Amino acid sequence: MQRIAILALLSLSACVPSESELQEEWDQFVSQNNSCETVDDCAMIYPGCPLGCGTAVSADAETEARELGESLISRYERGGQECMYDCLSLELACESGTCEAVAADTGM
Repeated sequence: MQRIAILALLSLSACVPSESELQEEWDQFVSQNNSCETVDDCAMIYPGCPLGCGTAVSADAETEARELGESLISRYERGGQECMYDCLSLELACESGTCEAVAADTGM
């Protein structure tokens, strides 16, 4: 019986993606969906830990990015993992044809 419980735990842990695997999937999506000509072509989403405070994507990929972020975080938390961090105030920019989340100028 104990052997079955150990095997069940091992198989469950093998199905839970690591933070780095999730981050890699997220980064790949963002890099393929963040082109712009002007800042109006961009949208800011706030996926949360462990994917980041704010992420700039192409406006036409905003909904898909939100859904993917929610899915990845759900998979991460399903394994009992969690994280938390403080975030800077961010704003959108289109730099060299890429949507970017940059630290906001707070005027201080």
